Amino acid sequence: LQSRDIVTVREIPDWNREDTISIRGAVLFPGTYVISPGDTISSVIERAGGLTDLAFPEGAIFNRVVIARREAERAQAFAADIRQTYASRLLTEETTSTGLQEVLLITEQLETFEGQGRLLIDLHAALSGNAESDYEVEDGDELIIPRSSDTVSVVGEVRQPGTHIFQAGLSVEDYISLSAGVTKRSDESAIYIVRANGSVTTLDSSWWLFSDAGMQTLRPGDSIV
Repeated sequence: LQSRDIVTVREIPDWNREDTISIRGAVLFPGTYVISPGDTISSVIERAGGLTDLAFPEGAIFNRVVIARREAERAQAFAADIRQTYASRLLTEETTSTGLQEVLLITEQLETFEGQGRLLIDLHAALSGNAESDYEVEDGDELIIPRSSDTVSVVGEVRQPGTHIFQAGLSVEDYISLSAGVTKRSDESAIYIVRANGSVTTLDSSWWLFSDAGMQTLRPGDSIV
C-alpha cells in the first residue's frame, strides 16, 4: 500500500450470521457452520475438512426445514380432506365401512405428523463438480454422512427379515432366499428396492417370472422391501 490509498471492505449482500447448516457424520470436523449466500453442499463440506476415509457418500442424508414444513402441511390438508369426505358420505347416506373413531384416529395422526424434509442428493456428483447436483444450502439445513455400509437389508413379508453382508453378483431373489423366502401374505409383484440415498427402484415384473427383474443391480446399503 501507498500513502493516501483507500481500502474498502464491503459487506456480503444479505449475509446473516444466524444462518447455519449442521454437518454430522463422517467429515473431518462435524459441527454447525455459519453460511452465506452462494454457499453450496461442496463448499460447506470443504470447510468441514472434507469426507473421512470411512465416509459413505451414497447414503448421505440431506434434510431441509422448508420441505419438512411442507410435508406437514400436506398431511394436515389430507386430514381435512378425509374428514370432509367422511362427512359428505354421512350426509348423502352412502354406505361406509369406516367408523367415526377410526377416522378421528387417522386424522389426528396426520395432523400431528412431523415431516422429515429429506431432499435426495447425489453427493458424489456434487463433490465432483457437477453444478446441477451441488445445491445451494439454506438456513436450518442438515447434512448427515454415514460411515461405509457393506450390507443389504431385506424387510417386510419375508420369513426372516434381516441384514446380510453385501455380495457382488447376488440378485434380489438370492437375498430373499437368504431371508428364508417370502411369506404367504407377500405381494411378490410389488417388491421394490430402497437405495442408500433414499431413492426407490421398482421391479417392473415379478422376480420369479422374469430373470431381468431378479437380477436388478444391487448396491451396498440397499434395502429390499
